[in-house]
Amino acid sequence: FYGGNQAAQARRDILWEIFADRSLPVAGVSWLLSNLPDGLRFGFGLPSDVLNAVVDRAFSANDHGHAGFVLSQLIGARSLDLSTIRERLREIASWIERSTLDEAPGLASLVNVLITRDRTLAASLVELVAPEPVAAKMNSATPGDGYLVGALVDRLAFAAPRAWLDEVARLLDRDA
Repeated sequence: FYGGNQAAQARRDILWEIFADRSLPVAGVSWLLSNLPDGLRFGFGLPSDVLNAVVDRAFSANDHGHAGFVLSQLIGARSLDLSTIRERLREIASWIERSTLDEAPGLASLVNVLITRDRTLAASLVELVAPEPVAAKMNSATPGDGYLVGALVDRLAFAAPRAWLDEVARLLDRDA
C-alpha cells in the first residue's frame, strides 16, 4: 500500500473502490477505517472523492452508531474538515436523541473526538440535544445497559453547559 510505485497505487485504488462500493454497509466502512494501516490513514489519506462518498454514506445511513464511528475516525485522522460537522450539527443531535443502546458507543466516540478537536463545537452539539430523551435513556437503563448509556452520557456531560446538565438531572426519576 505504501510507496509511489504503480503496484502500491494499484493496491490503494482497489481499497478506495471498496470504500466507494455502496453495497458495503456503513458498519463495514467503519471496520475498514479502523483497520487501515496508520500510513494510509494519516499519510496518504482517502482521496477527496472517496472521502466525500464515505461522509455522504455516513449521513444517509440508518445505523447512526456506525455512522458516528465512521465520522469520528475521519475526524481523528484529520481527514474530515470540522466545517462538515458544523453544518450538520442539528442532524447529529437528532441522532443522539433517537439513538438506540447499540448506537450509543459510536455516538459517544463522535462526541469524544469533537471534544478533543474543538471543545466549543462539542458544546454546541450538546446544546442542540434535547435533555428529555437523554434523561429518558438514563431512566430506562438497566444494569446491563449501564456501559452503553453511560459512555454516551459521560461524553455529553463532559461537553455540556451547566444548564443542560441541570435540566437532565431535573428530569431523572431518581436523585442525580
